Amino acid sequence: WGIGGFFVDGQEMVYFAEPYPTDVAMAMAERRLSIGPAELAAELAAVLLALERRSTAPYFTDFTDNESARVAATKGTSSSPTMGLLAHALAAATTRAGVVLRTVRVTTKENAVADGLSRDGSTVAMAAAAAAAQLRPVRVGVPARVWDLLRESAIDSAVGPHSVAG
Repeated sequence: WGIGGFFVDGQEMVYFAEPYPTDVAMAMAERRLSIGPAELAAELAAVLLALERRSTAPYFTDFTDNESARVAATKGTSSSPTMGLLAHALAAATTRAGVVLRTVRVTTKENAVADGLSRDGSTVAMAAAAAAAQLRPVRVGVPARVWDLLRESAIDSAVGPHSVAG
């Protein structure tokens, strides 16, 4: 369906849930993109949105139920042509902001809120979690840069690996 996620900022549960743009959905259907890059894109979206609302916290702890996304986020790189751009963008964003990102793997059961948002845009689990924690839900959009990187990743997977000079 798309990507979704959330983070807590003070008394707000900030969340996003958007279907894949048509071209990204086509890349997923054609297997030029897989769930790993989509999970990493959701992580990147959450981090970029949290950085926009920047608190004074020197670190963020992020949760994912996808091991390849966790490894790419932790390393800030990936040999996978579909994940490398996303991992580099995530590392660059946190480095620029002076924030340390810690990514932790959780079970799919523990990831029910984000999975509901990404699988069909359902806000039921998110609303229940926000209410239980006495947080106000705030919906935001996925940064355009995230969709652009997913598109670029799909193109890179179609043409094969390449080198990036630094």
